[in-house]
Amino acid sequence: MHKTAIRIVVFTLVMSFAGESLRAQSAEDARVRLSHPGVDVLKADLQKILDLTDKTEQRQWQNMADFIDTFVYGVDYGNPLHVEILIGVDPISYLLMLPLEDGFQTFRENIEGLGYELRRDADDTSLYQFNMQFDSGAPAEGADEGLEDLGWIRVITDPEYMLGLLTYKKSTLAQLRGFVLQSAVPKDSPETGLSAELENTEHAAESIASRRKSVQAFRSARIDAIMQRPDETENAWQLRKLVTRHLMDELERLLAESANVRLHADLNGGDDANLEFSGDLVAINGTRLDTAVGEFNAQPDIFSGIRKPADSALSLRMNHPIDEMRRAAALEFVELIQGQLRERLADGERNASQKAAIGTVLEKAAEHLNAGIRGGWLNLFVESVPTAGGKFTTIAGYNSPSTVLVSELLPEIAAIGSNAEVEMNVATAGNTAIHRVRLGSGISETFDRLFGDSEDMYVGVAEDRIWLATGAGALKQLQETIAAAQTAEEESCLHLEVRMLPWAEQLVRFYSKKEAPEDYEELNAFRAGERRRARAVEAYQQGGDTLVFDAHVKDGHVLSSLILNTGIVRFIGKEMASFSKENLAVE
Repeated sequence: MHKTAIRIVVFTLVMSFAGESLRAQSAEDARVRLSHPGVDVLKADLQKILDLTDKTEQRQWQNMADFIDTFVYGVDYGNPLHVEILIGVDPISYLLMLPLEDGFQTFRENIEGLGYELRRDADDTSLYQFNMQFDSGAPAEGADEGLEDLGWIRVITDPEYMLGLLTYKKSTLAQLRGFVLQSAVPKDSPETGLSAELENTEHAAESIASRRKSVQAFRSARIDAIMQRPDETENAWQLRKLVTRHLMDELERLLAESANVRLHADLNGGDDANLEFSGDLVAINGTRLDTAVGEFNAQPDIFSGIRKPADSALSLRMNHPIDEMRRAAALEFVELIQGQLRERLADGERNASQKAAIGTVLEKAAEHLNAGIRGGWLNLFVESVPTAGGKFTTIAGYNSPSTVLVSELLPEIAAIGSNAEVEMNVATAGNTAIHRVRLGSGISETFDRLFGDSEDMYVGVAEDRIWLATGAGALKQLQETIAAAQTAEEESCLHLEVRMLPWAEQLVRFYSKKEAPEDYEELNAFRAGERRRARAVEAYQQGGDTLVFDAHVKDGHVLSSLILNTGIVRFIGKEMASFSKENLAVE
């Protein structure tokens, strides 16, 4: 069982970034390095996470520890581990740097016991070539290469480390040989947690273009792999592709135009353990990324002064520029969402006038959103507070240069269906006119799932901002919130606080109303989801269920932090125990 699992881990690691053509790593390519203090610290952290769970789940630790020990047999547990991701090599390859205990022989015996073949290099006695053909057998006739994990192992003595360079194509071996011979073990490593660093030492335009080119095969493979599902509309398919394409845009820009990116993750505490992540990004001068970073802190927060309620389950603040690349993606996103809503709402049950009203509402809504996107700035807030009966009172607001379009489209909503209602000018707050809207259920499953359906929503329209409110006491809360708002400079460009328990309970309520599917595989997935949600509720009910994320820009550095409190770490431990029981337990 362990042998098969390890083969899958290694093969998945390599294949997940595989491309098609060969390209060698050079000085101008991005270098990405992961570093960890060592196996002792890793095992201690994992056990610390599992210790937050119940006694039954804690019994899975031995299975997990045995799996780790098998995978790293022959490794010195007390010294740092390093992994370098070679972005410039195509297919992207990995250089593992593992400290050895009692020389290479013990580690070699473990590797060979797992089915790998090692052959010593004729010209350098510190170097070995390794490979393993997967159990699926020999490559198909006419295939370029089989599905193998192969590469080089180099053994050094000062310090005593094994450098293993993984690939999956034989055609890369000759060039990778030279790279592994030139590599050295980093002298620095974190004392605790996991550190990752992306560094670009070459900042010339041709180096940036070369790095951009180096990710194209990876990019294309990910986008081309998104196939249209049998029951999926064209708009839904294109929307999934857009999300992946935009993520690839972000990754490409990050890899090509960052001077340095540092990330660190650490587990703190014991019975009240939390996971803390921190990040620091610096762009190369004169790049598009540098321009995007320079756009921050240019406008004050118009919603400053709105405080987070003590019992808030979701608190979001954003005062963020929309740079040129993201504007293009956002405009395309609005167009596809508009198409999806049109398909969903303009069904055969609606008459011609209702379908015409839907068209008008969607066109004006898209025009309103697009005007804000083209304006290049997003300033918003959200506060959502749990109330009785599993409901939420949610207040939100955002800036807009086209609020008049909202006043024009609201009356049209009443005509989109028999369960839609609109009442204009039900109240005011300062210079804000407030209107009541009821959309009915089925507009958005995500909205229904999180906040409930068929709820009154209050929409406030002012000269340069839109306000939204729903839930018990929403109108009064909205009026008080509008009165509290003021414009001021705020350091944070993005701040998010979430209490996970109310949302986990809401998801349980939502899915409890769903009928279990009849298809065997779909039923298994449905039941697995039920078990996962139950584990989440149990973990969060014991306290410490808060997630806090913050980002700000200072002196050209994009600084970020994410803290997952004890209940979320406990849920991670429960998921670990569940995975261990299903995949690692010895019967």
